Amino acid sequence: MADPLKRYARGLHQEYDDKFDFLWLDSPILNAEARVKNWAYAFENLNDLGTLQRLLDEFLGKYDVPGKPGRKYYLREKEQKNPFKQDVEDRLAANAAQHQSDVQLAINAGRPEPPETITIRTERLELEAEFDCIQAEIKQIKAWMKKAETKKKEISDKNVLKYGPKGSGSLRGGFLSEIDGMTVSVYNGVLHIDSPGAKYHMMRTCDYITHIVKPWKIALGVMREEQQRNLAMRLRKGEGDARTIKFSSVPPLPEWPANVKPFDPTAKIVEKKTEEKPKPVRTTIIGGNLLRKDAELARVKKEKEELKKEQEKTKK
Repeated sequence: MADPLKRYARGLHQEYDDKFDFLWLDSPILNAEARVKNWAYAFENLNDLGTLQRLLDEFLGKYDVPGKPGRKYYLREKEQKNPFKQDVEDRLAANAAQHQSDVQLAINAGRPEPPETITIRTERLELEAEFDCIQAEIKQIKAWMKKAETKKKEISDKNVLKYGPKGSGSLRGGFLSEIDGMTVSVYNGVLHIDSPGAKYHMMRTCDYITHIVKPWKIALGVMREEQQRNLAMRLRKGEGDARTIKFSSVPPLPEWPANVKPFDPTAKIVEKKTEEKPKPVRTTIIGGNLLRKDAELARVKKEKEELKKEQEKTKK
């Protein structure tokens, strides 16, 4: 039976088989024994989505450490310049170009098209084995990521509104990232619940606090008061011990309010035009606390000047 991860059936090309088997046994991704021997992988948490994403990026050639230009992860034992997929693709292209050059030279000389030289053929088969092994490693990493995502989702689903809509959350980078077990995302400056399957998925967090958390907490307070009264009555009658009685029931989850629309990330943001405020009129204090406008000041000044002129005429 042909191996779906290999492009050639076993026994067809010995060089390919030998190289593929060697790389498979040496791969810390495909071989658990090699993983234990490789110190870099021995300390990696291969159940963590962040670690797996980093590994996948590295195998795809995106292995610059964020914020640290020039530094590489180098999760293989030997530090190579471009040890993964893109490098092998480039070398395969160079190998094909070399053979094509030999073919073109033969055609230009009027000779038949030559077969691959032993050197070119061997190099091509070994590069193809390396490329196929890297593809198998990428496939394995993606399988681990899918498993980790499924597990994370199961854990997350169990925590969604586990204790009711209490409005308790956590911050990340100065922004709310989780509330009552539900993921919070921010888009265009709008914080909203981003947990597919949750009752309040795509509700703005401000609406969630106003229309879900506050009413539920009020209902919870009323319920607890009623339970306390019932407890006190039972204790007076000697029907129970306060240490063994628990308040397990909580109010039902509020329904999505009819007047609250889900957040739509595709909707265009309409910028509100702000009306220009009229510039304040300058005022001056005259004769104590009397405030007059500039126009009135000018009028008063003019009247004084006219009065002064009249007085001067009278004197003459």
